[in-house]
Amino acid sequence: MSEGSTRRSVQRIAVLGAGGTLGRLVCGLLHEELPDAQIISASRSATNAAGLEQRYLDINDPASFETALADVQVLIHAAGPYHHDPAPLVSACLKYGTHYIDLAEDLNFISEVKAAARSVPAPQGVAVPGCSTVPALVELLSSTLTGAGAQRLKVYLNLGSHNPVSGGLFFGLLRPLGRPLNASSAHGRNAFRRLGFHRHHDGVVRSYGPYPSPFEETIGLAD
Repeated sequence: MSEGSTRRSVQRIAVLGAGGTLGRLVCGLLHEELPDAQIISASRSATNAAGLEQRYLDINDPASFETALADVQVLIHAAGPYHHDPAPLVSACLKYGTHYIDLAEDLNFISEVKAAARSVPAPQGVAVPGCSTVPALVELLSSTLTGAGAQRLKVYLNLGSHNPVSGGLFFGLLRPLGRPLNASSAHGRNAFRRLGFHRHHDGVVRSYGPYPSPFEETIGLAD
């Protein structure tokens, strides 16, 4: 399918969390990339987000899903932090023919989305979890280097943002601290259990620690 036909086929996109900082950025990008698409704000709040059509959708109220997803081709879940059971919403999307996308970075949440998608018989859509900037860039880099014969990849991330600091942002950053790096971690390898130091090209030395990667099925990430 060509890029042009893909653009024409997407008519209605619902953004869960459209009123938040991340949701507003997503809506802005959608308006730029898909100017003909109708953007819908899906939330449990009655507050209208930037003049968008408002539909009631509460992730804790499965009874709200069918009406909210009616005639929606894509749902973008931008309402972090991703600390809830995604299975009911994912299942509803794939049942009603709505493609599901989220911006999560949490390994457990991403795994739960994948498991929920696999459990839906005859799905009418696809689920694409973990589309946040950092995981997406790391995945792209690792996939590219895998083809070049790389065996391990060490990634240094120095977090920063010009966006307003929120409770959800702090929750997402602090939740992995001290937790196992992945589900198969059996040797006390926990997030930030130890710190290392790296000197950058500008001469600045920064400290780093092992952090969970959401991509267990691709190239190994050094910890």
